[in-house]
Amino acid sequence: MPMAIPKSRDQKRARRHLRVRKKVRGDAQRPRLAVFRSNKHTYAQLIDDVAGRTLASASTAESAASGASATVDAAKAVGERLGERGKAAGVTSAVFDRGGFKYHGRVAAVADGARSAGLEF
Repeated sequence: MPMAIPKSRDQKRARRHLRVRKKVRGDAQRPRLAVFRSNKHTYAQLIDDVAGRTLASASTAESAASGASATVDAAKAVGERLGERGKAAGVTSAVFDRGGFKYHGRVAAVADGARSAGLEF
């Protein structure tokens, strides 16, 4: 019997993301709040999957963000900015898509920031 080839961290995350995305779908009334976290930055978007468009976005890579970018505090600020931009676009509730990442640290901070800005999920 041949040995199983170990999967990389990216391959495992991609599988988890597909598993999450089977259940999570956003529309115009309740868009999907998608979070991506890299080693340097945190990105978040409100996405209408039916129309295939992004309603609002925020990240630590934009010029409005200052200071350290790969921290929990910076991720919370991203969530707050996204919540404000979502409110301006008429969004009051969303479906959270953690993108295959654990709901912990920066990913949870984005969710907390969005909740504190008034988004419900």
